[in-house]
Amino acid sequence: MVEYGILVASGISTIIAFISSFILFRHYLHYKKDTPTHFWAIAMFFYAMGHFIVTLLYADILENSILTMFIYVNSSGAVTMSLFLFGTLYLFIKEKRIVLAISSIYGLFYFLGSFIYGFILPVDSVLNFINISGDINALNNMSWFVVETLIPASFFLSVLFFKDFTMTKDLSSFWVSLHFFLYFILLFIWPFPTLKLLFYLGRTLATGCLLAGFTSLTQQRRLDRIIHEVETAESDFFLDLLTHDIKNQVQGMKMITEYFRMKKDFQQDEFFEDIDRNANSVLNLISNIEKYRTVQRNYDDYTLLPMQLAPVIKKTITQVISNYPNKNVEYKLKIDESFNYWINGNDFMEDIFANLFSNAIKHNDKDQVEILITIESQFIRGIDYWVVLIHDNGPGIPKEREKHLFTGKLRKDGSGFGLSIVKNIIDGYRGKILVRNTLVDKKEVCGSTFEIQLPKTKEIGVLGTPT
Repeated sequence: MVEYGILVASGISTIIAFISSFILFRHYLHYKKDTPTHFWAIAMFFYAMGHFIVTLLYADILENSILTMFIYVNSSGAVTMSLFLFGTLYLFIKEKRIVLAISSIYGLFYFLGSFIYGFILPVDSVLNFINISGDINALNNMSWFVVETLIPASFFLSVLFFKDFTMTKDLSSFWVSLHFFLYFILLFIWPFPTLKLLFYLGRTLATGCLLAGFTSLTQQRRLDRIIHEVETAESDFFLDLLTHDIKNQVQGMKMITEYFRMKKDFQQDEFFEDIDRNANSVLNLISNIEKYRTVQRNYDDYTLLPMQLAPVIKKTITQVISNYPNKNVEYKLKIDESFNYWINGNDFMEDIFANLFSNAIKHNDKDQVEILITIESQFIRGIDYWVVLIHDNGPGIPKEREKHLFTGKLRKDGSGFGLSIVKNIIDGYRGKILVRNTLVDKKEVCGSTFEIQLPKTKEIGVLGTPT
């Protein structure tokens, strides 16, 4: 009965692991910038092979020998863990040589150790003190060695994925973290024969957590694409409506006001200025919607070139402040002048900062508007970013607006596309934008901070190519 239970559990684990490997391979082929998924996919393939060997073993198709166990523990242990370490450390450590060294040393230690304990050391060797079960034989000695090698690696990977979850709130990282934590617990009972069924049942559950995590990873990508397509269709509708029915009328209104401006008495200046200002406001809204659709339609077809980030910010903040002569604005730009802050961008880059700076000024209710801009270097999920932080001393973002801040939902005054345009431009740059309220003593709001993450690129050379 016990062996039948292990056979069924291992069979289910094999299927789940193979499905997970397929999901990761498919994900990598669609999003090749997600390099870690390549290594995770291969790791899951070997993990599935290890489970398959156990299934064949308990189905009496394979002989229960030290060689079989050696192949099993190294396919589902040495190779799998080394690849998982490489893919996961890739997210946190910039130096790839360090990542490769750590993963290789671990895999080599695991392989050589299991080989030595399984085939070379005599069972009565003093080095077999690692086996605390009292049942001293080559198979048990090797089993205890691999368990004591896997325990710290499993715990370490669990912590890394949980750290990633706390930083990104990505549920896929939570599920993978839970898998390694459960595996860490289960490893303590693996060497004991009477608890074998419990181990394999628990491992099936843990493997299911991996499937949940990797499925969540691909579903989120797919959901982002669907949302993008829906928003594109919505913006097309708005653009058609505004272009065909409103734009011509507004242009006609401006022509009429220009005509009467030439015929008018000078006392009517204020009247015509109000009409002209309102007409310009509507035309600006139409222009924003046109830009919104242009950005969305070119989501996967951006022409990006290396450009310096700091000059764009300096130029844009100066221009935006000049548009608000009645506002008392003070800004500080904290950067390291020795850096040029190269990123891949295009002409839309100014629109990002023009919109964010305008919002920081326009919606600020303080007598003195303060804007602090900093640029930092951060290594996030395997990518080198320049992170621009724009902090203001305004009223912050109302809770009810946070969820819809970047969705392009129209407000009563017909506006609301600005931040959606910003997000779509940044998406095209393969970057991210986040926002949070700044709190005093974790209670009182004292402003908001927009965080823009833009992937770094190399400095452009003399001949126009990156160096």
